[in-house]
Amino acid sequence: MEFGRQGASLTIHGQLEDKLCETKMQLMKEGVPADNILTVLGPIQERSTAERLINETVKRFGHLDVLVNNAGLMGKPNEPPNSLASYDHIFAINVRAVVQLVELAIPHLEKNQGNIVNLGSGLSVKANPTAMYYSMSKAATDHFTRNAANLYGPKGVRVNSVK
Repeated sequence: MEFGRQGASLTIHGQLEDKLCETKMQLMKEGVPADNILTVLGPIQERSTAERLINETVKRFGHLDVLVNNAGLMGKPNEPPNSLASYDHIFAINVRAVVQLVELAIPHLEKNQGNIVNLGSGLSVKANPTAMYYSMSKAATDHFTRNAANLYGPKGVRVNSVK
């Protein structure tokens, strides 16, 4: 929200069209011009959605300066959080989608010496038997962030995690 208030162009993503429209309306209510908001609908774990996020952002706004990876979930709907089905779903969204988006965004971020912000969790360093796979996914994201910072930092891209 604050990026938009400061004049940044924003690409927002969601899997539910009504929630995505609601978020856009809230941004506009906060003073973000409609022309500064791009919405992309689709499952974040699908490569086509990730490609649309990056490509449509660059096409619409001419560049990409910041990638914020904030999608995440604790389990698969209608599955126990510690089931193998939840594990696959959690890791597809909380880890693989992050890696995929970074991979797609890096060429653009290197041009602008941009930034990547990955949302972490305090559970990445604390055992939580009721959300074991979520905790593991956040630990993986933290470790990916540290490695990406070492890899892309010398190329001018800052990579951080926020908990």
